[in-house]
Amino acid sequence: MVENIYRHLAHYDPHDTSDRRSVLSEKLQRIVAAAVEVDKPIFFSVLITIAAFLPLFTMQGVEGQIFGPMARTYAYALIGAVIATFTVTPVMASLLLPDKVSEIETLAVRKLRAVYEFVLHRAVRHYALSASIALAMLVGVGVLGSRLGTEFLPKLE
Repeated sequence: MVENIYRHLAHYDPHDTSDRRSVLSEKLQRIVAAAVEVDKPIFFSVLITIAAFLPLFTMQGVEGQIFGPMARTYAYALIGAVIATFTVTPVMASLLLPDKVSEIETLAVRKLRAVYEFVLHRAVRHYALSASIALAMLVGVGVLGSRLGTEFLPKLE
């Protein structure tokens, strides 16, 4: 949400006005628009993440005793994060972010982007080799995965 608010404020050119109230009102409208734009995707991504933990919620026996509290704690933390995202984040953005922000690439991001573009161009140019490497990794993971045990947790005596 903060990233979207930041993007909305970065692409906004406040009018040259001496009326601070109208500038603040426009800033708040931008923040609300940015928050509403990403509210459903954020909510559903958290809901899907919690749904992925459903098997842990339903485990019985030793597995349930070991992993049940962890799954509940994780779900509670995600629910708390969503509540904070929808309530605290827009308010803090309105208080802490300036009326106009600018995006600046740091040295680390420039270096990472250069390496990424170098690798990306090579991978696209040599797509057959890239696909072969990906297929070899997939086969390797399949071989390693087939060697895994079938029981999640051994019987405790």
